[in-house]
Amino acid sequence: MKDYTLFEKFMRSADDGLLEEAKQPRARRRNWVYAAGTLAACLLVAAGLLVWKPWQTGDIRTKGSEPMATARIANPLHDASAEELAQLGYDVAVPQGAENVAYTLIDNGENVPLAQVTYDRDGLAYTYRGLIAGEPEDISGVYESFDEELSWPAAGLDMRLCASEGGWAVVSWYEPATGTQWCLAAEGEARKVLTTARDILNVTGIDIAAAPEGAQDVTYDAFPLNGRTVAETRFTWEGRRWTYRMAATGEIGLEDISGTGLAYAVSEDGVVAYCDAKLFYDEGGAGKIIWFDVVPGMLYSLTVETGASAALLAEMANSLFTPLQGDVG
Repeated sequence: MKDYTLFEKFMRSADDGLLEEAKQPRARRRNWVYAAGTLAACLLVAAGLLVWKPWQTGDIRTKGSEPMATARIANPLHDASAEELAQLGYDVAVPQGAENVAYTLIDNGENVPLAQVTYDRDGLAYTYRGLIAGEPEDISGVYESFDEELSWPAAGLDMRLCASEGGWAVVSWYEPATGTQWCLAAEGEARKVLTTARDILNVTGIDIAAAPEGAQDVTYDAFPLNGRTVAETRFTWEGRRWTYRMAATGEIGLEDISGTGLAYAVSEDGVVAYCDAKLFYDEGGAGKIIWFDVVPGMLYSLTVETGASAALLAEMANSLFTPLQGDVG
């Protein structure tokens, strides 16, 4: 009988379907757990080890009836606690309502491991990760082909939202002050994941949704509009429903991103802080104010559904507007 080499034995024992799939480029990237398993299998083959039932014994035995050597693959995941993560510089925040919370450290070959928290909330299973890094990078571990990718500035952070037709959503942000990359991933509606990310940031004292203190029914969203990413906050204040929007632009000039599509009885010039503005309203009815901050290149709009007046619109706009470049003049 022909004496096959160890590698030949592995190849002959492998399922033909798996071998054929391995030859084909992946049209769809998969979850990081799948990738980790694939990597482990490749390491075993590269080491020239014949494996049988390692998931039962934990041992890897080589050629012959008696074990020539015993080896174990190091598990890069280690159970941890919030306190252990904090000692490494990760101030992980878990939003209210989270259940089945589990803390993990992931050895990624760097001096400081990656921090991970998993939990369930509102019917979704979330994975929240942090990595002390010198610059923004993808640490989500979600191997999907994203159909929508949006980025925008908010509260001094570089926010990013990626969503796939397969149902995955990843919200990430880089915190320059601490040099930390964060991301939140879940298989579910992008807006829901974004809302949870906003709740996480609230726990750390950062609110990316600009609304007055005491506002009710506050929601936060981001979406594409005319080739730009619009960040939107909706809230109720003193019985009136408001919508506040902002979008970065590379062009100079005032542009309406309110999306109301309404015709108003009154239009007049105004000012928001140091920015020229335009006001449109029906006295006592619906209204909006739009303005443009030329220094960072940001467009803004603020609309109200009822009770509009020039004074009301200007007052609320000035209370909400915070220049991205910090204090001016």
